[in-house]
Amino acid sequence: MERVNITKKVIESFTPSEKTTEYGDLKVQEFRIRISPAGKLTFNVVKKRKGRFIRIKIGNYPQMPPERARAESKRIIAEIELGVHDQDKRAEKTAKALTLREALNELLASREYKPRTVFDYQDRVNRDFSDWLDMPIISITRSDVIDRHNSITERSKAGANSAFRVFRVVYNFAAARYRASDESRLFPENPCLVLSELKQWNPNKRKKRIIPSQKMSNWLHAVSKLEENESRVAKTCSVFFRFLLFTGLRSDQARSLQWKDLNLKRGSFCAQLKIQQNGETNFDGPLPDYLISILGQWRLINKSKWVFPSDDGESKLSENTLITWYRFVSEEIAFKWSPHDLRRTFSTLAESLDISQYAIKKLLSHATGDDRDVTAGYIISPLDRLRRASNQIADLILSFEGENKG
Repeated sequence: MERVNITKKVIESFTPSEKTTEYGDLKVQEFRIRISPAGKLTFNVVKKRKGRFIRIKIGNYPQMPPERARAESKRIIAEIELGVHDQDKRAEKTAKALTLREALNELLASREYKPRTVFDYQDRVNRDFSDWLDMPIISITRSDVIDRHNSITERSKAGANSAFRVFRVVYNFAAARYRASDESRLFPENPCLVLSELKQWNPNKRKKRIIPSQKMSNWLHAVSKLEENESRVAKTCSVFFRFLLFTGLRSDQARSLQWKDLNLKRGSFCAQLKIQQNGETNFDGPLPDYLISILGQWRLINKSKWVFPSDDGESKLSENTLITWYRFVSEEIAFKWSPHDLRRTFSTLAESLDISQYAIKKLLSHATGDDRDVTAGYIISPLDRLRRASNQIADLILSFEGENKG
């Protein structure tokens, strides 16, 4: 932990980072300031008492100036040393005020989590509990949990389970961290227990849906016909859906592509990875000849910087817009599917061609650097080799084009 002279000038120079950051004071050893990823600044006293460290919140900046906070820290430290500081009352007050947002930030700052775990926890909490973020976590009841779990289940059964597994971890961490001086609990039991007691956890079944070969011709025909639709977004989705099927790329990564990320002459694209894999932050993937031709024509029509733009061309294609058009295609071919099914279809067809598992992993931008897999460390998959595999998969997809149409 870095130590600084905690003054207004120094505090104003702080910039938030992805994780909660804490600085110690040069003048008063136990005086600290904490900066959350959202930019919230909090003064604390951290002092060892009866063999364990206790943290006492003093106040927030700029509501409390640093000089006053330092003076207050000295008073609290003196009371602790004299044994007259009522730590239990303060601990109870802190526990009751602790918000879900604060508890999550403290959890992620408590140890070195993998980047993927940090992203998943933050994404899940922000997505499913955005209205709970600034609520005291201790105020969230069993009834709240049941209602929210039911609500998320309507959208995604697996998503509901995942959301409350994360919430359960955050709540348990807060309950373990904030206790009375005699180690008794300050938090009630975890409200997520009600999901087990009522057997309300959804049974998790891994999705296996793909576009079956007998539906592929109909799917290709229906998606191609979107080009004839008067809607500009329909034309965009026509190219987008085929891009997903012929590359196996994730929907959110494909939607974020700009023309500067594509090299049609080389036959490649560069997609940004949300989470670093094998030391890389970008994924260079191959474009099959079929897509190079389609994208070349699309480039002449689409003047936006985005490969797959929204209706006004100023932003990327939205998730809500996608839902409208893949449901439209589903009705046309009498088969329900989703963009992620195209990724599974791509990998299934690749496996049917006996393409190596290492090549399939690379095509899907999966991490291949498992320390336990020594062989993977010796296998390099250059882009030309991946392009050959990509063209094999594309040829197989196109071989279905004349079958079962109509």
